[in-house]
Amino acid sequence: MPRPRIPDYGRKLSRPITVADGRVLTTLKHAADLIREEFGAVNLKWGALDDAIVLLIEAAEHGGEKIEAATSQLELVVHERRLL
Repeated sequence: MPRPRIPDYGRKLSRPITVADGRVLTTLKHAADLIREEFGAVNLKWGALDDAIVLLIEAAEHGGEKIEAATSQLELVVHERRLL
């Protein structure tokens, strides 16, 4: 049986993302924290956000090309919510 992958939220994003409050997101953990802070108390059904969450989890578990996909999706969410 394959060993379960331990998520590594310390993995770096493909590129830094600077948000409106001056924070610079550089890791998957920074991205996850932003999502939790901005959307955690809201039961929001939004495809772009749902996709970003799934991609962040996959990037933490697998790394590689999943990190680029997570970074791009996070940029979309940040841009659409005017958090840049």
